[in-house]
Amino acid sequence: MMKKTKLAALALCFALLVCALTGVACGTRNDTGDTGGKTEWSFGADLPVACEENDKVSIVLNVEGADDYEVVYEVVFGTTQVEVSEGGEFTPAAAGTYTVKVKVTAKGETKEKTYTLTVTKDATDPVITTKIADKTVEKGEYNFAGDLAEIVAADNKTQAENLVKSIVSVTLDGTALEMTENACTFERAGEYNVSYQVTDEEGNSANASYKITVKGLYLNEKAFVSKVFQLAEYEIAEAKVYGIENAAVKVTLAQGDEINEVAMGAKVKFLNVSDAVLKYVLSVGEEEKEIIEKTVKITALDLMISAADFSATEGDEITIPSASLSHETAGVTVSVKISGQYQEEQAVAQGDKITAASGVTDITYTAENEDKSFSLTRVISVVAIGKDEIVSFEQVNGDNPDFNVPPFGMKLGNEELNSDPAYVHSGKYSAKLIFGPKRPNANTFGAGFCYWDNQIRNANVEGANGISMWIYCAKKEAYIVAAIATGATGKGYSGARISHVIKLGKGWNEVNINFDYQVYDAGEKTVADGTVLGALDIKNGISELCFYRVKKGAYTNWDSVNGGNYTDYIYDNDLSVYVDEVRIRKFEIPDGVYFTFDKKPEATGTVGGTAVATAPRMLVEEGVTLTVAVTAPNGEQTTVNAGDSFDLTLGGYYTLTYKAEKEGKPTQEVSFQILATDPAEFLSFETINGATPDIAKGVYGNVTANTDSQYVKVGKQSAKLETVLNDWGNCTAGFAWDGGALQMPTVENANALTFWMYSEKELHLYATVTTGVSANNTWVCKTSKPIALSVGWNFVTLDVRYSFDALGLDFNNGLQELYFRTGDANAVGKTPATLYIDSVCFANLEIPDGLYFVFDSKPKATGTVGGTAVATAPRMLVEEGVTLTVAVTAPNGEQTTVNAGDSFDLTLGGYYTLTYKAEKEGKPSQEESFRILATVPGEFMSFEDVNGSVPEIANGVYGTVIANTDAVYVKSGSQSAKLVFGINNTPAGTHQAGFVDWSAKYKPDIEGANGIAFWVHSDINAYLYANISTGSGSAYSGAKTSKAIELKTGWNYVEININSGMASSGVKIADGIAELFFRLGSDANGADMSGNITATLYIDSVCFSVLPDRVIENLAIDYMNINLPEDQTVLGDREFGMVTRCTDEEYTKNGKPSLKLEMFADEAPLKTMRACYSGWGKGILLTAGENAVKFEVYASRAAFVSFEFGTGGNAGSGAYSGAKFAKVIELKQGWNTVTLTFGDNADVQGATLADGIVHFGATTVNSISALPDNGCFPDVASEELTLYVATMYAIVA
Repeated sequence: MMKKTKLAALALCFALLVCALTGVACGTRNDTGDTGGKTEWSFGADLPVACEENDKVSIVLNVEGADDYEVVYEVVFGTTQVEVSEGGEFTPAAAGTYTVKVKVTAKGETKEKTYTLTVTKDATDPVITTKIADKTVEKGEYNFAGDLAEIVAADNKTQAENLVKSIVSVTLDGTALEMTENACTFERAGEYNVSYQVTDEEGNSANASYKITVKGLYLNEKAFVSKVFQLAEYEIAEAKVYGIENAAVKVTLAQGDEINEVAMGAKVKFLNVSDAVLKYVLSVGEEEKEIIEKTVKITALDLMISAADFSATEGDEITIPSASLSHETAGVTVSVKISGQYQEEQAVAQGDKITAASGVTDITYTAENEDKSFSLTRVISVVAIGKDEIVSFEQVNGDNPDFNVPPFGMKLGNEELNSDPAYVHSGKYSAKLIFGPKRPNANTFGAGFCYWDNQIRNANVEGANGISMWIYCAKKEAYIVAAIATGATGKGYSGARISHVIKLGKGWNEVNINFDYQVYDAGEKTVADGTVLGALDIKNGISELCFYRVKKGAYTNWDSVNGGNYTDYIYDNDLSVYVDEVRIRKFEIPDGVYFTFDKKPEATGTVGGTAVATAPRMLVEEGVTLTVAVTAPNGEQTTVNAGDSFDLTLGGYYTLTYKAEKEGKPTQEVSFQILATDPAEFLSFETINGATPDIAKGVYGNVTANTDSQYVKVGKQSAKLETVLNDWGNCTAGFAWDGGALQMPTVENANALTFWMYSEKELHLYATVTTGVSANNTWVCKTSKPIALSVGWNFVTLDVRYSFDALGLDFNNGLQELYFRTGDANAVGKTPATLYIDSVCFANLEIPDGLYFVFDSKPKATGTVGGTAVATAPRMLVEEGVTLTVAVTAPNGEQTTVNAGDSFDLTLGGYYTLTYKAEKEGKPSQEESFRILATVPGEFMSFEDVNGSVPEIANGVYGTVIANTDAVYVKSGSQSAKLVFGINNTPAGTHQAGFVDWSAKYKPDIEGANGIAFWVHSDINAYLYANISTGSGSAYSGAKTSKAIELKTGWNYVEININSGMASSGVKIADGIAELFFRLGSDANGADMSGNITATLYIDSVCFSVLPDRVIENLAIDYMNINLPEDQTVLGDREFGMVTRCTDEEYTKNGKPSLKLEMFADEAPLKTMRACYSGWGKGILLTAGENAVKFEVYASRAAFVSFEFGTGGNAGSGAYSGAKFAKVIELKQGWNTVTLTFGDNADVQGATLADGIVHFGATTVNSISALPDNGCFPDVASEELTLYVATMYAIVA
């Protein structure tokens, strides 16, 4: 604050006058106006409008009409108060806008004025008056301080001594050197460009540059060529000398051990591809001053051939492929020659035609220069396949078709294409066949190829009757068989036929297979379904060629029709063979081979029956004598004629020996064993002809022959069963017989199977038996009730009358399957086990004492309160003299009796007990009880115990779900389900738990059910997301997620409307619920649903429910209810037809008016049977995710109708869609329920339901297939129609 007098004011006026005379006042503000109103005094202040930072600013005050006054100056920059002197002077330190307030008090009155000052930064660059002079220096570290001191510069604000001088950059050939505090190191000679600048305190700068020449030898690094092609011209780069007088430069070129002097600018060629080194030496007199060495990389010249190795047929004309150099090089030419195993060496030209010689022909290309100092060779090979060679595995057009067998063939096992010459017999490739582990549900593992359809392999060899091949074996001795098929479907297809056993030695083996006698069952044959397979005929070509490993001495009887397997196989993985050069051949019958068997004699028989000495097929008859000897189990020997039968009087092994002799020639002898067993026994597991046919015929799981006497009950062998988990989730092992191989009973009126079973632990056995075949509609498959096995041997009886879950098995139709699953009393097939089975027999048994009835289906375990239950009638096995009583015990303990088959009322909630008791005088009684749980209507998951288990959990679950009996967490009854959520606690890695029943048996039992309701107890606050799927098979909906459901700690009652409570549509509860599982999130948007929440939920009393759908507000029919007076019935903004409000109860629903749409044939202007109503601006944005509407409509007659909708055009919604017609639907006369979906491929397309409905109407047409044309239907009906549309709902469909 300042106090001033008139004298002080006069002094200020004098100062202003001086400023005016000197021009200093230019650009200032002079404000003498009076802002204080009608007073006797006034004031003004002069100050600049703008200035730069750090300029001194003076405020000049002029007061008129007052001698004594006080003045206060206030200067503010942003929020900072700036200091002002008593004389009104201040200095702005920063750029920006300053607010200046002047407050004057005189004569008891205060007046104030405000001014604005804009302050800018100093923007004037310094001026360099003296620059740095160019320099010449030596290599080494250089400090620029002395150079910078040469600079003389001035600035408008900054004192010269405060100007900053610095080096900006130092560059050579455009590359900058690294600087450290205005210093650098010059390592190379050359002319450097140095940029520098002078900067004032405000950051304004001036730039300039100068040259520094560094003495020495200079070579432009960037321009130097460091790469060149072999034999291409290369120019020696020029080097310069800076700052050294009397200097000379010598250049040498070194490559390998060779060093030559060269001239700069000279052109050279590099013959070799090793790196070359250019050496530049700077000398003054005799003294070497400096050396520069540079390396030149040489890229080799390459010879490229237009084709890789390829194959041809012997005798074909082939063209020599062309070749070219990788880059053009003058003086280099390419020559070509051919040579091979069957091809003389000769010169040829690119493009010449030659005849392919057998074997491998090498085509050699040589590139050379004129003096032959450069030479480059490339070789490709042509593999010529013999005319009779049908499988070579060689490459054809870049592929190996014999191996890859595209597009119709296939490989049958574990095969590899081999190119190792050690394992190739001819050409460049062979096939490696790896015999490895047994395939699931099959007895062997083979390897080989199928050449189906147009891939069939054939060759024109006159009189051909077999094939030959070369096979390499690494073992000293191994045995295999070949499975061969000829022809194709519709072209004499033979099916696979098996060769005799092939013995392999170490190294290459030539294998010949004569189809006349070295293949079993090679003739025409008829399969079980009547299809006739052709004979194995080489003229039809080879379509299958596969190999299997067998044991030494194995004799194979392959039944290719019915999928049987050979009898004695090996499936370990210690043998691989290589196959090559498969040819079509013509063979002669060798000496010592006179007969063969298309089928061997039957290997088993029954004591008291007969066996047949099967007649062989004679290959040579002239001069040959054949004898057949039979040796009984006791050693007695007789002779029979081939084809005759003989008696099996003893149990044990009979031996059949066939012997053929011809004078002066070798003898042929073949033997077979026949096992004679008890007539009732059909599986003995004994060895027959070196194999175990009871196992070889077909098995499930791991089944092997056992000879350990501890686990043999009858004879010398049993079968070891290992029930391992299979693809269907069951621990299974057992036997299978297909087609004509069915086991037929040898006991009259067989009604049971008996066998001995050894178990290593206590468990429950489930036997599955299949009789008959589907081809004649006799196929029946049943599973036994659980059979409790103790440790050790157990005698098991499977009676078709009471041992299985239902009747239907008939052994007279043949036994097709007998396999076993192991588990406990409630879990079928979930417990792995090792079992031994022996002596499986058919039997005709009586019903045992104490067994009078059996249940084919148990009483239903659940019911609803207010309904009834049925005391299911058992199937009586014995009726004569038997009394059956059925007692019903209610949840309150009251007991009544009912007749078997009768129903009884379920009046109470809880468990009812049904007790069946059968008694016969003098015999043991039979008693069996069942529990029935009565629940409230609609409840489909109660989680109560039903006959020892919780069905909702036993049927299947996701995650961790267990039954809970703690009453704190039970809402209804005595149990609930406990769901444990842990971080990523499921195999899928998602945070979920719940229930699954793929049969989708949970279907609503209350009319109109459209949702589910349940109680859930949570130990945390969270958001629940229910995942629901419905239907099974083709009707399966897939799991759909509900909208977020907020859970509080404790019990929560949850309702989910399937129509409006789901985030996605597609579930139909009428199809039955298949999945109901849950995920937890931390918010309503699904956060942390991937598994980041740990919680425990308890679910109880899951019920079907009838829940309200969401009404669409502000739709056309509701406009009437909300906006129209009671006496107004005709809607003014209608389009076409007559649209009115209807309150007639006959044509309304739920007590609300309906929308009456009347359609007239002559309605102008479009003359359509159409009635519409538009409520512009009254639509509503639907935000709940609905995708469909549902409403009821009354039709005055049966009609085909298309409803139309217009959406959008409101604030917050999309643009108006225009009128969009729904698909035509058929209405019956009277009330109809209509549901229409919106979206792509939906009932209404082109309109978006979420944008709100603003237009609604209907058109009647003549057919359900009518389509609109330009917004109208050309095929409209002529008969008038009236519709009454009731309240409309938005739903998820």
